[in-house]
Amino acid sequence: MPAMLVGERDRPVSRTKADSLCRKGRPKEHDMIVVTGTIELENAEELERVKGALIRRAEKSRADEGNVDYVFSLNLENPLQIRLVEYWQSEGLLNAHLMVPDEEFNAVIASAKIKSAVVDLHEVAESRELLRR
Repeated sequence: MPAMLVGERDRPVSRTKADSLCRKGRPKEHDMIVVTGTIELENAEELERVKGALIRRAEKSRADEGNVDYVFSLNLENPLQIRLVEYWQSEGLLNAHLMVPDEEFNAVIASAKIKSAVVDLHEVAESRELLRR
């Protein structure tokens, strides 16, 4: 079975598809955009409170134009830390996604007891496969 990007169970994205969207030598505006982040919550109860809204946010986001993959996951070494990884075909499509209203997600994040949060954007010009099974 080919290695898949971390993500949606119903629509995994193969590394080959991600590679086809991100090739060396393409103009910068065609680089793939990867968003990574961490959100550390104060306690397990808070994690349970926000989990549903995060799942729904990921499901909606995967339907947005230009999204290749979007996933929240738990850090196995710190179960109060949520990891975010998003893959976008372009920064313009990511920006369009960010303009889509999501009242539930915004309300939950605004009221969440967050210990720390960091989200970064990466422009990826090249990707190569490191493992396939």
